[in-house]
Amino acid sequence: MGVIICSKHGESGFTQRISRSICDLIDSDTPISDENLSIVSLNMYDDGEFLGTNSYLISRDELDQAGVSEQNDVTTEEQYDAILDKLPEMSGVCYDCLEEYKVRHHIELLSFK
Repeated sequence: MGVIICSKHGESGFTQRISRSICDLIDSDTPISDENLSIVSLNMYDDGEFLGTNSYLISRDELDQAGVSEQNDVTTEEQYDAILDKLPEMSGVCYDCLEEYKVRHHIELLSFK
């Protein structure tokens, strides 16, 4: 998580890897339900050693359009790039704005970080 200057919260954490369409909904305070959200996880390995996971928040429609699995084991940069190329445009939002949005709209899935 990076740091940004939010117009509402000042210096704040920046939650990244959220699709542009979901960021737009958050920015406009337009509700979205958990049923319409999905997290795509890329579990990265190098010679069998687990390196970590990158998670991407996208809508169910975007998941269907991308044609990727929610859980992906990645062992090469080519595999990683191939999956990222299928995902929608990514962006991010202020961490505090995201937390307030989750509370207002009773969203659980947005708990990823």
